[in-house]
Amino acid sequence: MTNKSLLEKFKVIVYFFTAKVRSKLLFHAIRNLYKNYPTNQIIFLLTRIYDPNAIRRKIRSSIRSIKLEFVTNSGERLFLELNDHIDWTTFIHGSFDDTYFNLMKELSAKTEKIWKFIDVGANFGSISIPIGNKWEVLAFEPQPELFNRLKAHSKVNNCTKIMLENLALASEKVVNDTNGSIHLYRPPGNSGATSHIFNWNPSMAGPEIITVNVTTLDNAMQNKAKFWEESNILIKIDVEGGELEVLQGGFNFIRRSRPIIILEHRSDLLKTGGGEELLAFAQSLPDYCTKSLLRSEKNGKIDLEDWDSARRKFELALVPNEKLAYFTF
Repeated sequence: MTNKSLLEKFKVIVYFFTAKVRSKLLFHAIRNLYKNYPTNQIIFLLTRIYDPNAIRRKIRSSIRSIKLEFVTNSGERLFLELNDHIDWTTFIHGSFDDTYFNLMKELSAKTEKIWKFIDVGANFGSISIPIGNKWEVLAFEPQPELFNRLKAHSKVNNCTKIMLENLALASEKVVNDTNGSIHLYRPPGNSGATSHIFNWNPSMAGPEIITVNVTTLDNAMQNKAKFWEESNILIKIDVEGGELEVLQGGFNFIRRSRPIIILEHRSDLLKTGGGEELLAFAQSLPDYCTKSLLRSEKNGKIDLEDWDSARRKFELALVPNEKLAYFTF
């Protein structure tokens, strides 16, 4: 047996252990270590081997669920389930992703205008809930269990400015071909990797199949004129391989409202030409430019840089030409 085979067997044993040996006391200890020693490689490794996203790629066994109430760095109350990657990351770091909150804050200050946020693929609200305490939010989440958690988080944090839709978004063709109901495939350990593509981001164990309602962004916005009229809009689209279909189904709304759009572009997973098709459609939007986000590690400021598909970038920014100047922070 080779050293590589022995190492892989050892990793399986370690991940089986971290899938089963889980407790609130242990997790709070790990989090405190990470807060105090964030650059320590051993502590970083500890946070990783307990991350359900890493566990799911190594073993088929289920991950013991630990539920707890948690207060984020910005003061939101969340009910976390630490057998899932999104929850684990939120717990360890104190938030999942501050990019959109910071961008809303900077855009509002820069323009002195009203901004609103559309979250396509909201999960349990790790991004939408902090924003919903300050700005109007329209959040789409198709998975029933996550949508119920999103509602609970909206209520407990008194987010009166947030509208919730238990819907998936896609193109008109997808909606028509499926009669408004599609299958999603949710891998154990990472609800954020749920996709309409069966083998999108696979785990060792097979995915759970969820049937959800689907519509287009154009249809969803038809009765929400008060939301988008006389406002600037930032849209986040993170739907694990379905970003192109969301854009196609929202073409009229995008053309009319001219939102800034940040979408996930996983060139490492879009292996069958979908990445090029997505970029081609994005670049065909009238008077839009294609950029990527540039975040300063020192002060959290966000700017734009030219998109280079050869580099490993996840966030593709579609910005109307007339709003490019908003990014000179």
